[in-house]
Amino acid sequence: MFAATSVLRRAPLLLAAMVLIAILAGLAGCSKEKVVDPYLSASLGAVMAGADTVRSADFLFEVDGPPLYFARGDVAIVKQGNQMHFLVGPALQTEYAGKYQGQRLGVQKRFTDRATGNTTTHLFLMGVRQGGAIARVDSVANYTLPSIVKLTKQQIETPGTNLNEMNARLFSTFQPLLPANAGDRAPEVQSMVDNFVYVPRHDLSESQRANPGPNDYGWYIVLDNATLKVVDLDAGAGFMLQLLKEKNLPLVGSFSLISVSDSIIERTKSYGTLRNVCGTIRINWFKVANTAIRGS
Repeated sequence: MFAATSVLRRAPLLLAAMVLIAILAGLAGCSKEKVVDPYLSASLGAVMAGADTVRSADFLFEVDGPPLYFARGDVAIVKQGNQMHFLVGPALQTEYAGKYQGQRLGVQKRFTDRATGNTTTHLFLMGVRQGGAIARVDSVANYTLPSIVKLTKQQIETPGTNLNEMNARLFSTFQPLLPANAGDRAPEVQSMVDNFVYVPRHDLSESQRANPGPNDYGWYIVLDNATLKVVDLDAGAGFMLQLLKEKNLPLVGSFSLISVSDSIIERTKSYGTLRNVCGTIRINWFKVANTAIRGS
């Protein structure tokens, strides 16, 4: 009788202990639940093409780290056929080959540069796979991308000319490309330029030219008998001009002659390696592969 009563008294305690054990087991199970990987595995081409089979709520993808076609600083280009894709990440020019190429990369597809509002679609490097997870890499706060433009029918049909016909000694060779009247918009012409350089500006003093700072450089179009300083260059256009120079490709696009000195003495002056600096020119747009880049 006493033994039975004792068992009955202990029953609630046993039940409570069993409930507590069940709760703790449940909590332990929850802590071991697998963390959902936000990166969707896909090919780079499918990601950039926006394929229907590639959907990610935050545009986070995991891709194979491809070889780079060109890189400067934190911005690089991946080339697939005639398609160019922009990749942004820390020190890609110097560190990509050793750290990221051939690895599985976590990237975010972005449609604007959040700092500048540039609408060039690009991949932003978020991390690299290490074991079972994507390990974050240093972020890039500020970067400048080229602006891609869709040419209008009028732009495509811009008349062509040979800029090499301009001669520093003959002002008449510039006149057809200058605005007809003061205040008029400069005519736009299509042409190809083989020689263009990024050098210390011609208007620097000799001492400045000997020790130029990072803001003392400018782009120049160098023709057979005339040199023209490029003005109003879009912030991201210099990146693409550097690409053309490195790949030994010509500059093909639309140009507008902005100003020319009316003094033959001024037009035939030399400044260091620059000869016959006659005036200024604007690059309206230019082509890289099958992509049109805003020049100004």
